[in-house]
Amino acid sequence: MQSRCDWDVWGPYKHRIPAAVTAWFSPKAAIVVEEGKIVACNEAWKSLCGFNSNECLGFSPKILQGQATSLVKAASFRDEVEAFGGASVMLANYTKDGRAFVHSLRAIQIQASGNTYYYTEGQEVYDEAIRRAALKIGGESAATWSLSADLLCWLVTLCGVAMVLLLHQMAHPFSVWLASISAALVVVYVQTAQDIAKVDQNEGGHKHIDLQNRF
Repeated sequence: MQSRCDWDVWGPYKHRIPAAVTAWFSPKAAIVVEEGKIVACNEAWKSLCGFNSNECLGFSPKILQGQATSLVKAASFRDEVEAFGGASVMLANYTKDGRAFVHSLRAIQIQASGNTYYYTEGQEVYDEAIRRAALKIGGESAATWSLSADLLCWLVTLCGVAMVLLLHQMAHPFSVWLASISAALVVVYVQTAQDIAKVDQNEGGHKHIDLQNRF
């Protein structure tokens, strides 16, 4: 059983947030969100997600999102809570150090002192089948893009080489000039596509968010 002392409240809300909002006792990791920002969190949440109070209070819950997070499911979860007052979902989220985990979440809407707060509690799911399914949902698009970029690079390279050879065979006075331009364009395109794919692979885990910029 938790006490109110287990909660850290964001500075501007210390005397504003009603006690009723943080009176929900739960052993699970929990946060309170208002206007898209985390305004309170409990010790269990900090322990699970790895953020301290200064790194999460006043920030969007999106600090937990990364490549494997299904943005569609996250948006649907938010919309359902706003429309019906409560919802639950399983999302792939990330700890501060980049570890992906399956987050079983339940959120309810609380009206207090003329403001709307969203109380969200959750816990990590350890079932291996669920983990594989959840972590695959968000990562498919990035993996598909990486593969597509590689195939496209090879295709453009082959087309470029064929064009250069064809232009060299032509008797047109500008054939050498055109061949050089074509070769240069192919090199630039391939290099750009490879750089994009490399960045995508390097960010394959948690996409770190600049904690100096609040949402």
